[in-house]
Amino acid sequence: MTTAKDEDARRAPQPRQSVWLRQVPGQRRRTSAAGAGNLDRERIVTAAVQLLDSEGEAQFSMRRLAADLKVTPMSVYWYVNCKDDLLEFALDAVVGRIRLPGTSAGFDWQDDLLALAVAWRHTMIAHPWALGCYAKYVGIGPHSVRFSLRVQDILARSPIPEALRPTALSAVFRFMYGFTSLESLGTARGQAVGSGTDEPTAVRDFARGLTWLVTGMSTEMTIRP
Repeated sequence: MTTAKDEDARRAPQPRQSVWLRQVPGQRRRTSAAGAGNLDRERIVTAAVQLLDSEGEAQFSMRRLAADLKVTPMSVYWYVNCKDDLLEFALDAVVGRIRLPGTSAGFDWQDDLLALAVAWRHTMIAHPWALGCYAKYVGIGPHSVRFSLRVQDILARSPIPEALRPTALSAVFRFMYGFTSLESLGTARGQAVGSGTDEPTAVRDFARGLTWLVTGMSTEMTIRP
């Protein structure tokens, strides 16, 4: 017998599952779709990133994207189920644009972590809408996983015990995300009143703050009995 509680639970909105946890369709083509031409998911994601860069997420819509691609909205939905799925694809595509630096000459884990973080910041500043997507979606796409594994490889060379590395990884990302999000907001406000951004100062402050954080981690591990 179905109770009122069961019925309420059935009607309650279900948590959205990441597109990366579902079976992602391949690069399908549908020549029968009106105006679709050589449309595929890669082309859609590339166009979505361009539109998000120029208009921001607030102005982004599937209808506007379809117009830019010169196809019908239904043609776009043949390759992506919904706007949220497309934003997840776009976020991972942007993470894939991060230029992962090579290992430093001295194999210094702090130098390597700083270089990787600076590269991440540079890409996020170029695509500020992606910062908002980080807050809404689980970053587990292939490029995001590659970036995370790179950070883990660097931390494996640090004095931080393996059991504490997830905490260290979380602390580093929270700094990167928090600093860059506030910087992006400040840049947007400055642009609204015709004020520019001092990029060298921003990079210096970002690097200095992260260095303080990482140095503190290293020092704690050194003095810990």
